[in-house]
Amino acid sequence: MCKNPLTIIMARSVRVSVDNFEWMVENIKLRLELVTEVIAWHVLAKALDNLEEHETIFTGELYGSGKVERDEFMKYRVVFDAPHAHRVEYGSEPFRPSFNAIKSWVMGSGKFIFVDEEDANEITAAIVEKISNEGVRAHPFLAPAVFDVLAYWSTKREFPSRLQEVPPEILRRLEGLPER
Repeated sequence: MCKNPLTIIMARSVRVSVDNFEWMVENIKLRLELVTEVIAWHVLAKALDNLEEHETIFTGELYGSGKVERDEFMKYRVVFDAPHAHRVEYGSEPFRPSFNAIKSWVMGSGKFIFVDEEDANEITAAIVEKISNEGVRAHPFLAPAVFDVLAYWSTKREFPSRLQEVPPEILRRLEGLPER
């Protein structure tokens, strides 16, 4: 148990001294680190919500690729490292996608009704042709998450000092996410 590091002596004036300055600095650093990490996890949670909202989860690869990485003190990155994450977020110019990758998506997405392999091949060919001619429309999920989380935290006057003080809606969303 640490004694109170502040000493206040009152007479005709007030003198304040810090007896254990290093302890206070470490405590402040730990709190800042926690707040930064919580904000990063909140961005990840909101981005995952956006993916669900936009119904862009078909194979689960993009959804499952989201993670929070610590770079250094008070610096975290929210990363989606699925190969197609950039195209979902920003869209793309026309390009020729892999027939097999699109067919895998067609077969696993549940969005298409087909009778046999030939039907699946026709649907896949039509999608490949459309992407080759028009590109992919953007479905931003990460940038809106950052703006929403910044707006949320900019209204707060107090930040959590312990994980137990993290807003329940964030904790609920983070439950069950794989640890990385």
